[in-house]
Amino acid sequence: MSSNPAHAKLDGLTPASPDAAAASISPLEGMLAELRVRHWRLGSRLVATIGSALGALWSNRLRSFLTMLGIFIGVASVIAALTLTQGANGYIDNQINSIGTLIFVFSGQASKFGVSQGAGSLSTLTLQDARSLAHLSHVQNVSPLVMANEQAVYGNQSWNTEVEGVDTNFPVIEGC
Repeated sequence: MSSNPAHAKLDGLTPASPDAAAASISPLEGMLAELRVRHWRLGSRLVATIGSALGALWSNRLRSFLTMLGIFIGVASVIAALTLTQGANGYIDNQINSIGTLIFVFSGQASKFGVSQGAGSLSTLTLQDARSLAHLSHVQNVSPLVMANEQAVYGNQSWNTEVEGVDTNFPVIEGC
């Protein structure tokens, strides 16, 4: 406890003598008054703060452990989620790249009285459209495709089949 009367001033009243100050306040109040006016060095405050924090962590060991475990699980789950999404993204990119740059353009689909007539039943693309596409600099091959459902007859047998007509470039496009 300090003998300085300025240290003992807690409530705005200053005792007349140091002995009177010591007799009028409790030891706890005197220690608090001394701490209020003590000039701390930066390093000692930092050490005191770290010591206080470690003491609080040690006194609440279970809570501290559970908090650290929660933080660890949270960070690990974020890392796992990012890894999975990057892996899925890479897989999808590889699948798209394995397809190549093969693009099929089909004509529309007609419907009659609300009933679909099937893909390619509406001829919106012409042979001139295929020729125009072939003249583009970034297009390597073009093959028009005509599909029709027809009846095939051989002798006394007949059956419905699909007939496809293609250009000579079609095997190159298909990779045959």
